[in-house]
Amino acid sequence: MTFLSLVAALLLEQLRPLRAGNRLYVAFARYVNQLARNFNAGQYRDGVISWLMAVAPVAIVTLAVYLISRHVSGLLAFASNVVVLYLALGFRQFSHYYNDVMTALDADDLARAREVLARWRGESAREMPAPEIARVAIEQGLVRSHRHVFGVMAWFVVLGPVGAIAYRLAALLSDRWGGAGGPEAGPYGEFAVRAFEIIDWLPVRLTAIGFA
Repeated sequence: MTFLSLVAALLLEQLRPLRAGNRLYVAFARYVNQLARNFNAGQYRDGVISWLMAVAPVAIVTLAVYLISRHVSGLLAFASNVVVLYLALGFRQFSHYYNDVMTALDADDLARAREVLARWRGESAREMPAPEIARVAIEQGLVRSHRHVFGVMAWFVVLGPVGAIAYRLAALLSDRWGGAGGPEAGPYGEFAVRAFEIIDWLPVRLTAIGFA
């Protein structure tokens, strides 16, 4: 069932990609923003509590749905796996950026390539030459492929749908609370970064070996 669930979810994601700004993602973003506003007193333990409040409820609900669906029928369990993977994966959420950058570089449209890369990274690419743009786009593509596809798949194989959704949420929280320059950066966001580093230790090495 694990292999079939992965194949079905990947096919579904290709046929009907989930937008980055979909309602579930937006709702979760609002929830974690609310947690940060209410619990961020600049202390490490505040970040731990907030992280657990963000990840644990979703993981528990995911596990409960899977156990109930598996008890009802194998087909329902398969369907629940596919839905969770579909929500956790996100290759098509970033692949168009990579394609647009490379298309612009092939057409010698440096201004367009810089514009797309800047929008993708959220940082200016105004002074980047073409080789640097290509290098950064490839690096971004590899990192996003890992976080949106291979890391999710690795934890799904290990822990099923709970592993997949927990990995995705941990990655989101690491970016949101641990990102440099953000209001949650510092002691509050430190746990989110460390937790994701631990969770991602094995998957990131498997991905590196695979790409190598």
